[in-house]
Amino acid sequence: MISIIQHHLRSSQLLARRLSAMRAKVSEAALDSIGLDETRRQFEPGSQIFAEGARNEVQLLVGGVVGDVRLLANGRRQILALRFPGELLTSDAGETLVALTRVLVADGSPFMTCLNNPEPEYQPLRRAWLAAGRCEVAILRDQVVRLGRMSAFERMAHMLLEAHERLSQVGLATDTTFHLPLTQEMVSDVIGLSVVHLNRTLQALRRGGLVSSKQNYVTLVDRAQLVEASGYVSRFPAPWQPNEAFLPRRGSALRAVAA
Repeated sequence: MISIIQHHLRSSQLLARRLSAMRAKVSEAALDSIGLDETRRQFEPGSQIFAEGARNEVQLLVGGVVGDVRLLANGRRQILALRFPGELLTSDAGETLVALTRVLVADGSPFMTCLNNPEPEYQPLRRAWLAAGRCEVAILRDQVVRLGRMSAFERMAHMLLEAHERLSQVGLATDTTFHLPLTQEMVSDVIGLSVVHLNRTLQALRRGGLVSSKQNYVTLVDRAQLVEASGYVSRFPAPWQPNEAFLPRRGSALRAVAA
């Protein structure tokens, strides 16, 4: 069973796959050589990833889910963005980065050092990094539209499609199924619904034969209908394609459990 909290992909594998989704020719061997896995840290759910006042710190998310969180004066919170394995976390993100699940990170500073190297062999990394930044901005704009103009049904469908694609890009999903170890309260804070309304929306998706879920594994039963219902558009330069060879070996076991 594939879990985004516990998996066997190296940091260099995750980052290479993430950057390859930007139409970049990124060598996994080259990323291996910069020592991404030399320093790793673990955070428990609810922990703040960067200490208050941290400057110029970069971590590569290796396992788990992180949220960009804005807390309101009355105790409510909005999760502005979700971060999945293979993404870089920076201390200047502008919001509080909180571990929503158990999280594993690796020191991302060696990668940032490579980005600043003017030698030609590092330029593909730089171009991919810039493209990834543009992709993140587009995803954040989608979140604004989700919160501002979409119905509850559309929000839920759109968020699930986005999560599936982002996890597929780094080999942590099959062509239909992915692991989303978030509580209903967390998902509510992402798409701006009450837990009660969220539960009703999930039931509607299940009754419509569009989605099924079991033990935090979500299966997009009818992806085409979900795309049509939510107007989902991929923000990756390299369009998502199901590719069994791109997945960990236990993908078939995951599909059997989630079915």
